[in-house]
Amino acid sequence: MSLAGALHGSLIAGNITLWTNWSFEDMQLTSNEPNLSYYVSKQFFAHIKPGAVRVYTSPEIGDLMGSAYENTDGSFTLVMINKGSSPIRVRLVGAGLPLSYQVFRTSSTEKHVDAGVYQVTDGALILPASSVSTLVSSQMPALALGQVANVKVAKNSGEATVTIPGISDANGQIAGLTLTAENDNPSLFSQFEISAINPDHSAALSFTPAQDQTGSAKVTLTLRDDQNNEVQTIFYIIVYTPQGINEGKTGTLSLYPNPASSVVRVTLPSTEYKTITMTDLTGRTIFRTNVNSMDMDINLTGIPKGIYVVQAEGNGKSVRSRLVVQ
Repeated sequence: MSLAGALHGSLIAGNITLWTNWSFEDMQLTSNEPNLSYYVSKQFFAHIKPGAVRVYTSPEIGDLMGSAYENTDGSFTLVMINKGSSPIRVRLVGAGLPLSYQVFRTSSTEKHVDAGVYQVTDGALILPASSVSTLVSSQMPALALGQVANVKVAKNSGEATVTIPGISDANGQIAGLTLTAENDNPSLFSQFEISAINPDHSAALSFTPAQDQTGSAKVTLTLRDDQNNEVQTIFYIIVYTPQGINEGKTGTLSLYPNPASSVVRVTLPSTEYKTITMTDLTGRTIFRTNVNSMDMDINLTGIPKGIYVVQAEGNGKSVRSRLVVQ
């Protein structure tokens, strides 16, 4: 990944406008065949077109490096590098971003392969270890809808309100636009309502957690106009039990959805837990990871259908729940 890092650093920190590849000896070819360096380069040169303009991306975070470009034909290219030894889960956040991307990937076992289509509304995208992933969208959306950060509220905390910013059409207007909100866990709420779009291009989502309920819900916001254009964005609402409240019973590990097929969200009762392990009913370990949040998503891709045990451990404590993968 050293070449990928050099390209990224030159484009971001060096602010260069041209990169030329020389193919002497083994730089791009090995035995007259393209090598890994060539395919890493291709992740950039095949999709960032002459005249492209680099657009802002967040600074590097850990092993993740990313850069984004708008081409003169209106297409949008995002290059993400995972320089670490473990997969990384990412979400695309920003106002007016495309919803659908074609993904191309190079790693130690892949040579600029077509990795399929990624829909932003599908949730997190998995970046394999030591890989370069390039996301390409052919056009920007006709409507703009600002991103909403994930929301955490304490259970039984009463009504809460989330502001939804950056609502407009391509001309910066709101006339003829409608905004709807849906969530995938209705039982978590006793009230869930979206307001009309305000003159300041914002709207408000108000909700009240159901009594004594905890868990998480994926919220999908959909903005439409009278020309059948639409744009969506997603965020999560997490309802948790505040620390320091003794409910007179042992904390529980929450899994949602359950049964699950692609991703399951694990919600821990406290910050004391250090590891999460998934085993089958014979005790064989399927998955193990360190805890970095009280709410974590586990990718179930490739895990056979069946019943599994998800267990969190730390500081001499252990909680577990059964998970059905279907």
